[in-house]
Amino acid sequence: MKIIKLFASILFFASITTFSSLANNVYPKVGNNETTKELRKEVANLVQNPRLKEHNILDGEVFIKFTINDQKEINLLKVEAENSYLKNFVKERLNYRQIEVEGLEVGTTYNLTISFFLQ
Repeated sequence: MKIIKLFASILFFASITTFSSLANNVYPKVGNNETTKELRKEVANLVQNPRLKEHNILDGEVFIKFTINDQKEINLLKVEAENSYLKNFVKERLNYRQIEVEGLEVGTTYNLTISFFLQ
């Protein structure tokens, strides 16, 4: 079971497909690649174990648009998903959760697509 969870976690990390930052129609400074990697890891850790099997979900994607506030919390601006369970799951797990990633700019808008797969 631990091997399956480990494999699912690795696949999940690899499946986070898109990360970009857009503000004022200019690609803002996001920091270095380590900052981007750490942000992805932090978000992935917060949305682990969505119980897809219990909700008969084989896979799904959730697009999130968010900013980081002064308290280093994720402030969700937009959450889009075809599956309402995944949409609500991501909202509950991410909105106003504090993250510890160095190099993130307060007020910058970030976009991320999270992919989920049933193992």
